[in-house]
This record gives sequence, structure tokens and C-alpha cells, in this order.
Amino acid sequence: MMDDSLKGKTLLVVDDENDLREIIASELEYFGATVFQADSVKKALEILNFHYVDLIISDIRMPGSTGVDLLKKVRSENNAGPAIILITGFADIDSSEAFALGAESLIHKPFDIDSLLKCVLTFTQKFPERFNRTENVEGPFHFYLSGNLKDELGKNLILGRGGMKICYKDQPTPLGALRAIELHFKDQTLRFDGIIRWKKIQGEKVCVGVEFVKLDQDMVSLATPFQEVTPYIPF
Repeated sequence: MMDDSLKGKTLLVVDDENDLREIIASELEYFGATVFQADSVKKALEILNFHYVDLIISDIRMPGSTGVDLLKKVRSENNAGPAIILITGFADIDSSEAFALGAESLIHKPFDIDSLLKCVLTFTQKFPERFNRTENVEGPFHFYLSGNLKDELGKNLILGRGGMKICYKDQPTPLGALRAIELHFKDQTLRFDGIIRWKKIQGEKVCVGVEFVKLDQDMVSLATPFQEVTPYIPF
């Protein structure tokens, strides 16, 4: 019996590797999705001109235009959606660059099809239901910011559609693991579950990009205005 977890969702798979593209499409159709396929960015854009799509899965390296070109084109015309997952077998861009351009995820080849499906199931959900996953969590991990929450927003704490960018004084920071995270401000503490996806030095501070996994009510209240007004702030 076919699983209907993606019933009612329309997806687009873009890859010039026919076998891989068809395998991915077949798996998504098994879960009830309507799936379009394209072997080039040109064909993908033609499909997007005539069909609403909830999510795009695109390889990066293809003849002619790349998956990054597709991402930039889609975001320039439709900042609020669809969600986009990039797949790469090389170091074309890093995670911070992918998020900054508006991608939901960057997956490296070879990848586990179950991990890809998990991403698709997550990124086709709407806010705030998307951030209510229950998984094994390590932690807590603490970030200490020197000001009040209101003062830090837009300065050292930048909220985006799927996570946040946090800039702070350097400390050992675990990458990749799902952690219970605590943000400590002068006036309050916020808690949520997330994954630290990238880390970069910017001036005298270190900045990280944290993907949301599970938000409590305080975090939902904080993030809601940013989801509605500016859904693709880089993080």
C-alpha cells in the first residue's frame, strides 16, 4: 500500500542523471506526491512557469546552468517559496552560502534516500508545524549574548525562515549534532532544539547558522513575524 505522507504536495526533481532522478521521483511518488522531472534548469523553469510546486530538489552540477542558478532565479521571482534542496557531489558552495541564497538544505553525494525523504517531509510542512519534530537530542548547548533580546535582534541574532544566525564571542561549538540550545540574554533565556549547520569567523566574532528542529511557544512567538514578512533572511 502506498504511503500518503506527501499526498497533495507537488514536487520537482532536477538532475541530468536520468537514473538518479527517476529513483528520487519514484520514491517521492510512493509517498503520494505529484512529481515533475527536469534534466536541465531550462526545462525546470518551463515547468515552474505552468505549475505550482511546493518543493524543488536540484542537483548543482549540470550542463549549462547549475542548480545554484536555478535557486537564484526562483528566489528572485518568488522569495516566499517553494522550498529548495540542493544536492552536490563536490564543494560547489558551502552550507552557509546555500542558506544565504535561500536553500532549505544542502545534501552531499552519496546520500541516503531516507535522509532525503526526511528532509522533504520536513520542508513541505508549514510554519510552525514544521518545527515540531521529536528526535533524540543532545545538550544543552549555551549561547551567551551581552544585551537584552530586543537589542540583540537584527544585530547579533538574525532570524530566518528555517533557523537563525547567531554571532558571539568564540567558544567550542559542536557542528552537525541535534542539540537542546539555550540563548541567554540579559533579560531572559530562550530554549529550542536545533542543529548548528555552519560556523564562520566574522571580524572579532564567530557566527553560526542554527537550523530549527523543535520550537517551544516562546520561540514560535518570536519567529512568527519573521516567517510572515521576510521568510528568507540568510542564516
